[in-house]
Amino acid sequence: MYEKFGQDGRRVIGFAYKTFNASPETEFNADEENFPHEDLIFSGMCAIMDPPKEETAEALKLCKTAGIKVFMVTGDHDLTAAAIAKQIGLIDEGNDKGDDWEVIKGEDINDLSEKDWDRLIAKRALVFARTTPEQKLLIVEECQKRKQIIAMTGDGVNDAPALKRADIGIAMGSGSSVAKEASDIILMNDNFASIVDGIREGRMMFDNIKKLLGYTQIHSFPEIWPIIINFCFGFPVGITPLQILAIDLGTEIWPGMAMCKEPMEGGVMEREPRTRKKVLVSNTLLGYSYTYAGQIQSLGCFLSYCCIFWYHGINITDLWMSALESWQEGGKDFSSNGRTFSVEEQLYINRQACSAWQVGIVFGQFWHIYGVRTRRQSIFSHGVFRNMYSNFALIAELGMLIAMVYIPGLNTFLGGAPIPLQCWAVVAGFGIFLIVLNELRKYFCRKYPRNKIVRLFKW
Repeated sequence: MYEKFGQDGRRVIGFAYKTFNASPETEFNADEENFPHEDLIFSGMCAIMDPPKEETAEALKLCKTAGIKVFMVTGDHDLTAAAIAKQIGLIDEGNDKGDDWEVIKGEDINDLSEKDWDRLIAKRALVFARTTPEQKLLIVEECQKRKQIIAMTGDGVNDAPALKRADIGIAMGSGSSVAKEASDIILMNDNFASIVDGIREGRMMFDNIKKLLGYTQIHSFPEIWPIIINFCFGFPVGITPLQILAIDLGTEIWPGMAMCKEPMEGGVMEREPRTRKKVLVSNTLLGYSYTYAGQIQSLGCFLSYCCIFWYHGINITDLWMSALESWQEGGKDFSSNGRTFSVEEQLYINRQACSAWQVGIVFGQFWHIYGVRTRRQSIFSHGVFRNMYSNFALIAELGMLIAMVYIPGLNTFLGGAPIPLQCWAVVAGFGIFLIVLNELRKYFCRKYPRNKIVRLFKW
């Protein structure tokens, strides 16, 4: 009968009694155990059914697809533990042992060798039954020895050592104060599904921060290149300090904030868990921002800058080292293609060129955000206009840029001047090219996720 109750997932409490002599003043104490334990007379048993929450089975399915291993560690009988594990889908029905799961009794844990632990921890799911507090701690330590990142749940005083030792200790809201103090997180609703929800939210937050870094870091090189070409090649100044401040503290703020509100993209809970080596600012992310994507945007800025000089009939080759004597207050006249430009004309053209470079950065970022709002999923299946915060932020960014370029007084204050539409068209072309490049990168990341070359571009 006991085994039948256990196989049904019921916890069983037995009742027994014994008649013995004791003075009326005796106070029995379970801690001191001042009563006999032998020769008790069995009087019956009580089977308790504590069904798992409905959300648990679905949460375990998500864990499986997300590559998260779930080990059940309980003080219950192995039959009861196995039955509950089958009810929630942790282990398979009708088997005592599977290829990717196993039930281990507490009495066998201390006899496990290192090879046994290696074999067990490699499995998808384990059920440890009749475990002691010391064994719970041992299980956590053995997992950590094998480079596993452990989240441990518990509610009792006996769980405190294991909760403290785990990478993430999660105490139940209804648990003891000792367990809560030893843990990192308190689960107020005592629901395992909430842990999975937290993992989902955590992955989304990690993704959004990474996207934000990919978005903001890319414009660093376009802000440096004007200084390089001015200092090394003597070209006229490409951007002013006030324009850089207007970009970093003005136009870029709104899209960056909107990126934090980006909805979760598909497939986030189908990725493998990150290892400790996978940091937020990875080499591949830096490579994306500072090599190919950053340089593509820099090239767009440079061509937009060049468009101003072409628009005025100036050869780019004639700009070589021209900033040493021209393009400044009190400088010399500048000649190109048989035409001579006065100092006033040079300064106005230079201000236009600075605005063209500013448009190259800001309008380039206007397009670039559509390429980095997802890391794996196509932006078109994710939803181009799905993030309303991003939509309003881009409108604000574009409005601010137009004001900085075309409103008299404001553009002069920033060191710019109105520019022709050709500059905008050049930047738009490079922006669309960067979106296409990102879509191809994400396609190959989805199609060939383990390819060594593809992984160089996966951030």
